[in-house]
Amino acid sequence: MSNLTELVSRRRSAALFEEGANGPDRNTLQALIDLAIQAPNHRLTFPWRFHVVEGADRETLGALWADEAVTKGWAPETARAREQAKLLRAPQIIFVGVVSDPDDPVRQREDQAATSAAVAQLLLLLEDAGFAGMWRTGRMVVSDAIRDALAYQPGETIEAIVYVGRRGNRTPPPRLRPPVARVVTWGLHPTPLASPTAKDAVPR
Repeated sequence: MSNLTELVSRRRSAALFEEGANGPDRNTLQALIDLAIQAPNHRLTFPWRFHVVEGADRETLGALWADEAVTKGWAPETARAREQAKLLRAPQIIFVGVVSDPDDPVRQREDQAATSAAVAQLLLLLEDAGFAGMWRTGRMVVSDAIRDALAYQPGETIEAIVYVGRRGNRTPPPRLRPPVARVVTWGLHPTPLASPTAKDAVPR
């Protein structure tokens, strides 16, 4: 088990997964998710839902997604194969849903924050267990085809799409972040911070 500081520092999103390698088995993945949902959850609403897709189901879901993307004009017909292949990037894909109250905007924000916290913890736990993850969003989070295929319920939204597998041979680029002083103020009535830009970021 890694030191937490070292683990946070070394974790990187996997831009490329090892071809042919498996992700965690179901018992292992459930154990990691069980730890991930120890994330803070105000009012104990338990909003997280983890919909795991693996094996041949990825091909089926990829075809449904590609059809929708082309039909709705999100991708040209010439990109159909590329869109379908997105669901084959990793051996497992976790669609992380949030169940909340659409009529309560405060609870919605709390539930989304709790779910994002669980996703962040899951990425660290995967890294610590010898796997790799990549958090994506994009048009898939509003896909009716994916919602239907995964039996999403009214009031449930997709917060994250987590690709899971073993890291490929490509070395991740350095993580770029602004100096911490650019994002922290102290005390009352501080001078507003200018939003950092890419030029402010330094490798970490």
